[in-house]
Amino acid sequence: MSESPSSTAYRTPPRSALRRASLRQAWRSFFQHYFEFKGFASRSEFWWVQGPFMVLSGLYALRRERMDEILMSNAFVALPVLLISLFLFIPSLSVHWRRLHDAGLAGPWWFLSCIPVLGPFALMVLTLLPPRPERQKPEWT
Repeated sequence: MSESPSSTAYRTPPRSALRRASLRQAWRSFFQHYFEFKGFASRSEFWWVQGPFMVLSGLYALRRERMDEILMSNAFVALPVLLISLFLFIPSLSVHWRRLHDAGLAGPWWFLSCIPVLGPFALMVLTLLPPRPERQKPEWT
């Protein structure tokens, strides 16, 4: 008996993405794969972690003048914020890289985010793409 195309649409590769990851699974994976740029990250695995970061960034942008004033005038607030940001940068970059792999794109597409204004939005759209196993390359595993 042959399999239907829909049942074979996605075969999980080694170091595969956590499909339908829960909040806890996504955060655990985020820290367990801290320096891992190979492999894949599902949309749920990515968005359970990056969604809150984006909300916080948006809130910061809305109150930027007030927040800058607080951070500049109070080293007890600024230093922990800086340290936490530095601590979270590498795993955030690696989960972006793996998410792009899952969408069938090379990790360096992340550098789109360096383009002012439009770059971060373009990267966000790319992270929303569904898994594309037919475009995934063996060197990404």
